[in-house]
This record gives sequence, C-alpha cells and structure tokens, in this order.
Amino acid sequence: MRRCHRLASWAAAFALAACAAHEERQPSLVLVVLDTVRVDAVSAYGRVAGTTPALDRLAAEGVLYERAYAQAPWTLPSHATLFTGLPPEDHGVSSRRLVASEELVMLAERLRDAGYETMGSSENPWIHPLTRMTQGFDHFVAPTPGGGRSDGRPCRRCAPGWSIARRSGPSSSS
Repeated sequence: MRRCHRLASWAAAFALAACAAHEERQPSLVLVVLDTVRVDAVSAYGRVAGTTPALDRLAAEGVLYERAYAQAPWTLPSHATLFTGLPPEDHGVSSRRLVASEELVMLAERLRDAGYETMGSSENPWIHPLTRMTQGFDHFVAPTPGGGRSDGRPCRRCAPGWSIARRSGPSSSS
C-alpha cells in the first residue's frame, strides 16, 4: 500500500531557535515547518536521495517524525494549533477570525517563561505580528506586505546569524 504523508500542511518555512538563558544548559530547540512537503520529496525519509541536505542533518541529530497531521486545511489555524496546543474550535482562529486572541498562550511564551530566548523567522504572510502568530518571540523576522522581509534577508540566513551572535556573548533584546 502506497502511503504519502505530508511532512506538514502549513504554508511556511519557519524556524524556531532557542538557547538557554541560565547557567544550567537547557537543550536547544529548532522547530521547522514547511509548506505541503510530501514525505517522498525529503531524503531523510529514505525514498529519494540528496534532495534536502539541511533537513537531513537536522533529522539525523534530532527527532524525525514519521507522521504529521494538520489540524486544519490551511496555514493560519494550523499554526495556531501548533503554537497553542489547542484544536481550532478552542483557539478560534479560522477564515472568519484571522487574528489570534491576545489571551492565547503561545509556544514562544511558554519557552520564554522556561528561560529560553526565542527567535522566529517566516516567509509566509500568515505568520506575522498582525495575526499574532509571533506573540511571545523575543526576535522575529516577518515578511513585509510587498513580499520582502522586514530585514531584507532570505529566511535561511536569519537564524544562523542570530545563533552565532548569541554564542559570541550577551546581547540585549530589542
């Protein structure tokens, strides 16, 4: 039986990186969400070779999920579920309500409360401060209305630069 699973059904290339804020070293976290990528297109799953070397390295050193299911058929409510742990009927984000409630507690807020500094980057316009999907991030680089990015850099260059700066010494949040 042929099984095709979507790695994720979210329309984003999104990374969440966090580093410990205390002396006692907590594990670093990276959450990568991709738009409608099929499992048979990602070489880490073994069906093709060499298509996704960066993801392959992450999968080799981290957790590789064999099945991923979306709680909603499109980006915004799917991310609201991912970031809150609540099903769409509980967080209320939908095609009729395009902004998350300020009362919702997002993953980045929980990580911050646990002592992590969080960084997010998205090339998807739905993952944006206007929809409150970025609530709780210490640093976030969002797309601009014209399709560019708020800092002018492509997504793949945002997290590594932030991570290197964090290793080189303390910095202030902006």
